[in-house]
Amino acid sequence: MPTPPRLRAVSFALFFALAAAPAALAQNTFGFDPTGVYLDPSGVLRARKIDDGGKFIALLNRAAAKDEDKQLRYISLPKLFAEVRKHIDAGTPIPDDLKYLGGMTKLKYLFVRPDEKDLILAGLAEPYDTKSADRPLGLHTGRPVLQLDDLVLALRTTGPGRAGQAFGCKIDMPKENMQKMMQKLAGMTGVVKQFPDQDGQVAKAMAQAAGEQQIDFLNLKADSRLAYVAVEADYLLKRMVIGLDKPPIKGVVTYLSTQTTPDPVSNRFWFEVSYEPLIASADGNAFEIRGQSLKINTRQHFTYAPGEDKEATPSAKQYAAHVTKHFERLSQAIPAFADLANLSDLSLAAALIGSDKLHDKAQWDMTWVLDEKGYEVAKVKVPTTAETLVNSKRTTRMVIFVGGGVLLSYGEVTGKREKDEGKLAASNKGTGGEVSVLVKP
Repeated sequence: MPTPPRLRAVSFALFFALAAAPAALAQNTFGFDPTGVYLDPSGVLRARKIDDGGKFIALLNRAAAKDEDKQLRYISLPKLFAEVRKHIDAGTPIPDDLKYLGGMTKLKYLFVRPDEKDLILAGLAEPYDTKSADRPLGLHTGRPVLQLDDLVLALRTTGPGRAGQAFGCKIDMPKENMQKMMQKLAGMTGVVKQFPDQDGQVAKAMAQAAGEQQIDFLNLKADSRLAYVAVEADYLLKRMVIGLDKPPIKGVVTYLSTQTTPDPVSNRFWFEVSYEPLIASADGNAFEIRGQSLKINTRQHFTYAPGEDKEATPSAKQYAAHVTKHFERLSQAIPAFADLANLSDLSLAAALIGSDKLHDKAQWDMTWVLDEKGYEVAKVKVPTTAETLVNSKRTTRMVIFVGGGVLLSYGEVTGKREKDEGKLAASNKGTGGEVSVLVKP
């Protein structure tokens, strides 16, 4: 269908989202109600306006002054899961400190102590609020805490035997839906030329014509918290890119606002991993995870014909770099972004355990952890479809329907390393903090 004169459809995208291993607790299904999005009764993902009174911005401003309150938490994985198994076998609730990994909000290190038969995660931790059981937040930074279920899913997804596995999901625009939307736009040519679109009537009409988008998963069972976080972050990125949501951080703009003339092609944006080379000790028993975890990438929209997925336009590249530059600040104001980064860190740690056989070095039998019938991960209600989002810019007579997503893989990350100058090795010998199940150094 030809595009109306002086109008271009800019930046529609395939969606990709972070995935995890199939595992679920059969009798424990709970609803996930994150900030900014919700599931309607039919299971469609939609957006809501939230006024939090500047809560997350205030937390962001406080975080810089609260560095002294951040502690490095050391967690022995063999001891952690042995303690969890005791509670499961006894039929007693798993304590919050085990479920939420002692309030760890950022994973930093991975240690192996072969003589002690121990494998240890270490990272920043702080007191946390459990009012929202699906996403407890650190009381100082507002950053989501790492969770036991997510650790298990990461180990089953990228851990032993699966270190090179890429994973994700997509919210795809079927070809026939795209055609319906473009037919609607073509039929509104006369209206679009005048562009009396203060109320977004053109955009609304196109979204309604397109209908809903189906959510599909790759290497991921569609009832995990991990799946929901991925779709949620994906959807919120899309809303910010096309200007339906105002960026919560000063200095960050929307992609729509950067367009002075319509792009000649459409582009897509997605999350992918972004790490600096690992710092590794000479004996391969200590590792430091560095970098901001995630970045935004972009390419031209796949137009349903082989070979048509090409390099993004300069403006799309500039915008992807812009969001990447501000990602850490955005993640402190958008919990879903920080949650996704946490899940990426856990997946990287799991990939490192698998690629370097760290569990074998520690003589840790992971059979029960990796068995879906051993530790059973709680089920989460995950959307089956997503509402198509469209926005318009009156000054440039442009309609934009952009998507984002996440597609993560860790094979290349685990292979890039720099030599440790002795600091990590010293920490791994016991000077970095006492280690047990969960210990405050």
